[in-house]
Amino acid sequence: MASSNQNKEVPRLGLIGCGYVSKYHIAASRLLCAPITATCDRKFEAAERVAGELGTKAFHTSEELLDSGLVDAVIIATPHFSHTQLALDAFDRNLHVLVEKPLTVTAAEADKLNAAHAKKPNLVFAVDFQQRTWPLWNEVRKRLADGSVGEVYRFNWTITDWYRTQHYYRQSAWRGTWTGEGGGVLVNQCPHQLDLICWFFGLPQRVLASTRFGKHHDIEVEDEVHAILEYPNGCVGSFITSTGEPFGQNRLEIFGDRALIRVTSLTQLEVVTLAGSGRDHTMTVAARDTTPAKTTWQAEYPEYEAEYVDLVKNFLESCQGRAKPLASGLDASASVDLANAMLLSGFEHRPVQLPSDRAAFNRVLETLQHRM
Repeated sequence: MASSNQNKEVPRLGLIGCGYVSKYHIAASRLLCAPITATCDRKFEAAERVAGELGTKAFHTSEELLDSGLVDAVIIATPHFSHTQLALDAFDRNLHVLVEKPLTVTAAEADKLNAAHAKKPNLVFAVDFQQRTWPLWNEVRKRLADGSVGEVYRFNWTITDWYRTQHYYRQSAWRGTWTGEGGGVLVNQCPHQLDLICWFFGLPQRVLASTRFGKHHDIEVEDEVHAILEYPNGCVGSFITSTGEPFGQNRLEIFGDRALIRVTSLTQLEVVTLAGSGRDHTMTVAARDTTPAKTTWQAEYPEYEAEYVDLVKNFLESCQGRAKPLASGLDASASVDLANAMLLSGFEHRPVQLPSDRAAFNRVLETLQHRM
């Protein structure tokens, strides 16, 4: 029987979508002894295969699964454009929802989902931003929040380690297309970093982006982006990403009044802290180029492998009323808005204000979908 409120029982999970990413949810649910009691997929044989492995029931359609009475919550692990309707259907049946990233393709659809969820606040609405579980990113966020970095003046993030070959895009016909994905690196790979940007700094007030479509691959959508993000307090962020650079790196630098945070890989963190305020030193020291005293702290973080276990555990506990989602639907809508703003800026070669113009982005997306 579907659950209309949080309860202390471990919720029965329905898995909608049995493709590549589903294996992480299956492994996590097994470790947590959380039952997946139903599966479905557009390819019924995929749902049958997973159901056979789990000793559970497979359904031909999502409607059959949602109406089965076998689930209290659903994990939506399907192509991007299907997320909105599937989540709305689950809310209609009073089911908790965990959606794979991105939440949706358009900010307008994200608004629709959050409005629907607002009418049923007893339901859990969470999104798979599992990088929020990483100790490294939590340390960065803690230092930004506790004031030890001081006012943030600038950040630079280069994320080019999302390298993909042409073979990757050939694996599924929907990949690399406007009708199938609704975008490229911003929609498929970089929602994690866009989410972390919003988690660390909030949503910028203006974005100016240069986007390159099919620069490195035979695809319709963007595979390289350069963007400038401007914030109300004067902070400026530089963001570069690509799926076409075999020399890829993931490097983040955050420059504040009191400290510099440097992430040179996904396992290394360095924090350089000044003895006081950098601005005060600049304005008061009677010397031409003497820099303030600094201390350096470094830490190694092993590659974090428990991200999906942490994510699913948090979802289960949220359904039981014992936690709050790591990333709610409302949280996740910010990264969709930011991606839309970057694409709209690249399409129209102009700065874009945030929140982004929903109608303007939808018009551009529809044009591209019909043109290709």
